[in-house]
Formats: sequence, structure tokens, C-alpha cells
Amino acid sequence: MYRLGYEIEAMKRQKDDALRVHQQLLVEVESLSAVERIERIALDRLHMIPALPQQRVYIKGATH
Repeated sequence: MYRLGYEIEAMKRQKDDALRVHQQLLVEVESLSAVERIERIALDRLHMIPALPQQRVYIKGATH
């Protein structure tokens, strides 16, 4: 009985740790996919230029 109690507590700690890592990864995904960051990389590293207004395509119903 005691052993099962310890195992349950260990699993709860593992779950809490996994949830914490998940939260950190969600924050990292948000920062890595930020439009400003992507634009900066496109300009600085890839030597791209901003699209002209007539070259832009807007998609209706986009969430971002």
C-alpha cells in the first residue's frame, strides 16, 4: 500500500513536470513564430525584401 502511494506521488510529480515543460514549449513556439522575428530573419539572414502592397495576398478568415 505504501509503495503504491509513493508511486502515485512520483507520477504526480512527473505529470507536474511535464505540464511545466509543455507550458515552456508553448511560450517558445509563440516567440519563435512571432511575425517580427520571422521578418527580421528574412531581411537579415536571407536578404529578402518586403513585399510590395500589390504583391500581398490576404486570406479571409485567417486567425493570425
